[in-house]
This record gives sequence, C-alpha cells and structure tokens, in this order.
Amino acid sequence: MLYNGNISPKSLKTAFINIIDFVQTHPEQSENVLRLLLKFIQSAKDANLVEVIKLTNPEKLDIKSLVNALEEHFNYNYKTKGGSKLPVIAFYAIYQILVREISRYQSCTLGELGSHTASDRTSKTAGDIDIFDENNHLVEAVEIKHGQEITLQILYRAKEKILKYNPRRYYILSHSS
Repeated sequence: MLYNGNISPKSLKTAFINIIDFVQTHPEQSENVLRLLLKFIQSAKDANLVEVIKLTNPEKLDIKSLVNALEEHFNYNYKTKGGSKLPVIAFYAIYQILVREISRYQSCTLGELGSHTASDRTSKTAGDIDIFDENNHLVEAVEIKHGQEITLQILYRAKEKILKYNPRRYYILSHSS
C-alpha cells in the first residue's frame, strides 16, 4: 500500500499504514481497533504526567532566579523533539497573564497555541503567539526563535507576515548562545 503522507519516523508511518489496511480489510474490527488506540493514548498520557509542586514561599522568587530557571529549562536536552516549543509555551503563559492584567490588551484575546510543527507557510498565523482585538483583528504577533540568531531570511519571512496579516505590533524574540 502506498501513502505519500509526511509521517515520521518511518516506523510510525508503517504502523499507520498497517492499521488503515487492517481496518479496511476487517471493517467489523474497526471499533475494537479504535478502543485499543484510545487505550494506548490514555496509557501514554498517564505515563507523561508531570507533578507540579507548588512553591513554598513564592515571595522569595526573584526575576533573576526565574530567568535562570527558564534558561536552564529551555536549554536542557530532553532527548526528544519539541524543545523549541518550550519558550513558546512559556511566553504564551506570560501573555495569558498580560492579556488579563495590562490595559493595552483590554478586550483582546490570545489566538490558540499552534502545534509548532506546521511550517510558517501553512500555519495561517502571523506568529507563534497572536493577539486579537474584540473585532478579531490582529493586534500583535510574537515570533520566538529559540537558539537561532535573527537572520535576513527570518526578517524576510517576518516582512511577508506583516504585509499579509497587518498586525499593529510584530516582535521577534531570539536567544542564541
């Protein structure tokens, strides 16, 4: 069976094709296959739970300690894909607070946090974080480039997005060692 979809790694693509083939040749088993897949998803979710420990004394947390903790978190090698998503999630959490607390964002909402795996050309968003006004017009876009210097290519892509989506403000945040 041929499938041109871009699924990686190859073993995942093979498993996907085999499941589709099995369901097509044994349609009476499709409900059982679905139940089994949902059980595997639940097991994977349960295995990846992270306990969040509440700070015992949050008043002693200063900005420098927070920045150091975030930097260590962003730069840690978790030996898995998705590390570039960590700064986006952190800034998204910050923007969730800013949108509630800062008058400049009054009546604004955050766009949904994207998958961060789609290319800039197909994501249909101006940045990693988009903020919209009450009329759903783009107010602000934030592009986060972890571990990358801001290059001319990044600036060209930013210019294309600014012209296409017309935000009032567009930020590119980068940290590169």
